[in-house]
Amino acid sequence: MTNKKETKWSLKNMISDIFSVKNNGAHKVVSVLGLKIKLTSPKRAEAAKFEELKNIINTLKNDNTNLQNKVINLTEQSNNMLLHLGTLVQQSEYLRVEVHDLNSQILDIRSEKFVNDNINYLHNPAKSKKRRLFLTTGNLSLLNNLTLIKQLDETDCEDILFVFSQFKNPVFDNTCRKMATLHNFEKFYIESNWNKIEYFANFFIDNKLFDVDEIYFSNQYQFIYVAQKLYPNTKWFLTDEGCAAFIAREYMDYNKIEKIYFNKYSEKLDFFGLSSENQSKVVYLNSEVFKQVTEQCAQMFPVDLGLNKDDKAILFCGMWWENAGIPQDEYFELQNFTIKKLQSMGYKVIFKPHPRDDRDYVSELGVTSIETSLPLECYDFDVVGTVSVLSSVTLQTYGRSGMPSFLILPESRLSQQNDSMWLNPMIKYMLTQYSPPIDILYSVNPKDYSKDELRHILEQKCADYINSMPLLSKNRDYIEYAKQCGYEFKTSEKEPVCV
Repeated sequence: MTNKKETKWSLKNMISDIFSVKNNGAHKVVSVLGLKIKLTSPKRAEAAKFEELKNIINTLKNDNTNLQNKVINLTEQSNNMLLHLGTLVQQSEYLRVEVHDLNSQILDIRSEKFVNDNINYLHNPAKSKKRRLFLTTGNLSLLNNLTLIKQLDETDCEDILFVFSQFKNPVFDNTCRKMATLHNFEKFYIESNWNKIEYFANFFIDNKLFDVDEIYFSNQYQFIYVAQKLYPNTKWFLTDEGCAAFIAREYMDYNKIEKIYFNKYSEKLDFFGLSSENQSKVVYLNSEVFKQVTEQCAQMFPVDLGLNKDDKAILFCGMWWENAGIPQDEYFELQNFTIKKLQSMGYKVIFKPHPRDDRDYVSELGVTSIETSLPLECYDFDVVGTVSVLSSVTLQTYGRSGMPSFLILPESRLSQQNDSMWLNPMIKYMLTQYSPPIDILYSVNPKDYSKDELRHILEQKCADYINSMPLLSKNRDYIEYAKQCGYEFKTSEKEPVCV
């Protein structure tokens, strides 16, 4: 029989075996029948957690300090780099100016030799034929130069043609090449580099084109530069490339010009800012000869409008919108509105893209587009009239053929003289003053007349409008506008004279 003491001891041992407790840092580990249970003291756990957070904060503080130091270092490096970059930009500009000055000096030296070679050629008694150089900007000015060559009818000449096509458009360039075959040019060049004025001079020098007796060019700045730089002793002749050339250029020496060959666009359009002495140099191109040349070109590039006999068609002449002097979205909104309105009036609208432009603008409007890179002047289309947005075609087609032509004009643009677009504000203002506005066309209901009657009525309305205008050189509104645009001229009792 077990005594109480032994029983007490055995029970104690049994409890100890079943339930044991060991300290383990901030925790107590309790074992029950060999299963360990971790008991945590709240105060010790919070202390440990606090210690852990404290360590994290210290680490973050150190990291933040390091990051701030790095930012300071990077900022200093960035500032140093900006200073260095500014120095490099300044040095680059100095170098650019030096290179430009050196190129100018080289060009001056080359030009001087070129001019001397030209003088030697001009005074060479052994030369047998007169050599003429024709500078054109594409198919319209080329058309005028071909007319001039045929009109002058000088057979004992060697002719050189240079076409500055402005935009790299293979279709347009090929059209110029084919048009050029109407005359037997000794040499033919076509280029589209308009970026640097020095390029022109160097091109002629590189190709040794000093042996020239006469140079024919329009009043494009690039052409004037070439004539002044390389051909000061050669005879100069000014040629037509559209009504924009009616405005005398301040940087052009018109006293040096032998003759001014132009089309007769209108009795009201003469040269603005040109003296009486230089006005007397104007020789108009023969309209019959011009027609012969245009017919030859049209045979090269035939166009069928696909019209029925009684169709009352309007030819919408597209503008290279970058030249229109208005933003693209405004241009197309105006164009599309006009086309839809004309269609609703009963007209069949035919769209002719600008010769340099091959983009599709109107297919979704149900309008037929004709494909040709020739100017409108080459064709005798059976239409009752033409319309265009801010294009000189409205002046040129009526002046050459009597075709009723109407201008679409956003009035809000007149006050914006310094457009970021390319259209010279004085050219734009001339168009708005001397082109019959589209409202004249809108005022006539085509359903009330036959096609022939309609064409006659529109012709008469265009004539009445143009005849109501003063002569361009005497137009006081235009003279005042020219002053606002910064055009420099002095006014005598008779006329404005370009300075």
